[in-house]
Amino acid sequence: MPELNLKPLPCPFCGSTKLKVDQKTSSNTKWNSETGRCDKLVVVTVRCNKCHTRGPTVSMYAGWYDRPTQVLNNAAIEAWNQRIEKEATNDAGNGDLKRET
Repeated sequence: MPELNLKPLPCPFCGSTKLKVDQKTSSNTKWNSETGRCDKLVVVTVRCNKCHTRGPTVSMYAGWYDRPTQVLNNAAIEAWNQRIEKEATNDAGNGDLKRET
């Protein structure tokens, strides 16, 4: 079972902890034949309020009756919290960037 009310890690670029989970409902809709209702696209992402970096988006079609807020928020926070290991980001392998001379 996924953990509820996850907390986002600080921004990987500026280190700020002033983060916001943005949730927007699109005008894009899709008919749900199972429920007999029209669902709207809900898009969620984590955003840094200091440097305005945005994390990966998480989205799903849902109706007002689904109340997908917590599930989508947690998925967006999990995506934001994913970090690449320092050694995997450069060729030097020791955390220092390789410099050509």
